[in-house]
Amino acid sequence: TLFVSTMASASVTAWGDKFYIATNENAPHEQVFEAESEHPERRSWKVIVPERKDTGIETAQVLGNRLVLQVLNNVSSHIEIRSLSGELLTQIKLPERGTIQDITGREDEEAGYFEFESFFFPPRIYRFSPATGKTILWAKNPVPFDPSLYQIEPVSFRSKDETPISMVILHRKTVRKPMPRPFLLLGYGG
Repeated sequence: TLFVSTMASASVTAWGDKFYIATNENAPHEQVFEAESEHPERRSWKVIVPERKDTGIETAQVLGNRLVLQVLNNVSSHIEIRSLSGELLTQIKLPERGTIQDITGREDEEAGYFEFESFFFPPRIYRFSPATGKTILWAKNPVPFDPSLYQIEPVSFRSKDETPISMVILHRKTVRKPMPRPFLLLGYGG
């Protein structure tokens, strides 16, 4: 048995003679382990991507013979491309702050795909190379909207208990500050 827990979750990718395990066991923001297929016991696992307090690992998979992580940092998704030993090779450049969905591809092929959307861009599909990190727009639906008229302004502050809070303010570029303005506040939390 590779992983059994009632208090944690894990995703496992088998590639070559190794298992790559992303888990929140003793790491709320997740970490990634490597395990030999011949010795999958927990005591033999080796941390290859340690937990980071400011970045959560959302998915981990092997694409193009590299480890591809979808991470969340400061209210925005990012894609990290790492060697199979966990070394950071590059990050995918995204059009702006936004959300990534459904990173797909094959372990042995040099192309992967992901869906990206943001406050100003409807879902689009990008093709990327795990070898170089380069992306190209692969598919989009035309929408009669000009996102260049707007901007995203990241801000952060501390709550009463000193917990760091990140958020974004969306507005037309022509809005002058400071000036009291009506606004709509949306939020979530745990």
